Formats: sequence, structure tokens, C-alpha cells
Amino acid sequence: MRLYRNVKKLQHYYQFCQDNANLIYANSPETTNWLAQQRSDATYIPNGVDTNFFDHTRKYSVPEDVKSFSAPIVGYAGKMQEMFDIDLMEQAIKELPDVNFIFIGQQLNPKWVSHLWNYSNAHYLGDKSYTTLPNYTLLNNPKFKV
Repeated sequence: MRLYRNVKKLQHYYQFCQDNANLIYANSPETTNWLAQQRSDATYIPNGVDTNFFDHTRKYSVPEDVKSFSAPIVGYAGKMQEMFDIDLMEQAIKELPDVNFIFIGQQLNPKWVSHLWNYSNAHYLGDKSYTTLPNYTLLNNPKFKV
């Protein structure tokens, strides 16, 4: 819970879930261990992806907001929060100025990550619906190498 200590009412929300939920699941070992202090049924389920949803044999259309970027491209889709290694990402962006870094997802702490968008090769495209993510993988598109 230390990563989220500044989120207002978070502990209250977790307590509500512990008091009212039939089952408790969490996607981080730290949160699972914290929940397990009160609920022995707290179960850890790591983040995952439906590999059938991202079908490498299917041709996907390139979204309009990506068409202007040239290869090579490094993409990230996911939440951007303190567990995201911002220092490592900034170092990569600086050291690879000819690579376009495209970010998709929620900025859980926009102030913490926003300085990345000052680099000309770092591009935040906003949060996208899960159903559109296969298009952003740029699978089977001759313009991009994955």
C-alpha cells in the first residue's frame, strides 16, 4: 500500500471491498499480502493478456494517430504510475533520439510522467479502449517492424 499512500480514501475503499466482497483478487503481490492480513482468501492474479485477442495472423489497420510516426517505434500500453520505471524510460528516450516512443494508457499521476512529453520523440496518445489495442500493435503492417 505504500505506493498508493497519497490516494485519497484508498484505504477506505479497500476496507469496503474487504467487508463486502465475496472474493478478493489483486494484481500485485504487495496489495494481495496487505489484503490477506484481513482476508485469508485474498488471491494474487498477475496482469495478463488474451493472446487470442492479439492475433498475429490477422491484418490490423493502423490508427490515424499513429500514421505520421516513422519507424522504428517502441510502444507501451498500460497504466503509468510509480511502478513504471520513469528514469529508465527517460534514459532510453534520450539515448535513442531516432526512435519514436509511443505511450498509450492512463496516467495515474500525470504530473509524475508528464515531463516525458517534452521530448520530441516521446508521444502520449491518451488512454485507449482495450478493444482497439490490437491495432496499436501494428502487427502485419509493412511500414513497421515489430
